[in-house]
Amino acid sequence: MKSTLEPVADLPIYIRLLDVGADKPLPFTDPSREVNPALGKRGIRFLMDYPELLRTQLNALLKLSCDFNLHIIVPMVTLPSEMEHVRTCLAEEAEQLQISSLPNVGAMIETPAAALGAKAIAESSDFFSLGTNDLTQYVFAADRENSSVDHYFKDTDSVLFRLMSMIRQDLPDIGISVCGELAGYPEQVEKILRCGVNSLSVAPALIPQIKESIRNIRL
Repeated sequence: MKSTLEPVADLPIYIRLLDVGADKPLPFTDPSREVNPALGKRGIRFLMDYPELLRTQLNALLKLSCDFNLHIIVPMVTLPSEMEHVRTCLAEEAEQLQISSLPNVGAMIETPAAALGAKAIAESSDFFSLGTNDLTQYVFAADRENSSVDHYFKDTDSVLFRLMSMIRQDLPDIGISVCGELAGYPEQVEKILRCGVNSLSVAPALIPQIKESIRNIRL
């Protein structure tokens, strides 16, 4: 991992904790036990059920944070207690490693509950990353893997921008990034920025086009 990060050692590096469940199952788990995996054990819910898996990742990331400007992203956060749990585990692992300076930890906002409860989640978060693919899925109750409900999956709908604006109004100072397909749509960039978003996470091939869109915007 260290050799992978060395080419960008002078930049902030954001690493998401293992994000599995639903459309991303692990071989040693049995997804067939869940009737509706999209609403089941995903992201941080999964990691809290496998505490050694969570702690192994935090241990490795803490060691990397000694050499890199590392930021940890927690996927599929729904409740403030999930972020509090990650913080507690991180502090305990850091104490064992005798590391005093902890990396920033942020929440993926991917559920309506997280968006509406952002203020409480922010008490244990240094930043937010809005995962618009899953957020769209849960806002419109439309499985993004189910083609029969594609017409409900409206990832540029005004509802999503309203949620973004609400989060910014509730938390004027927290760093907010948008990831997911929405961040890569040049025609939507101005709307996103007007919601008070600080950064966009897009596929490398889209960076020049999105940069050009930003340069042409006057807020």
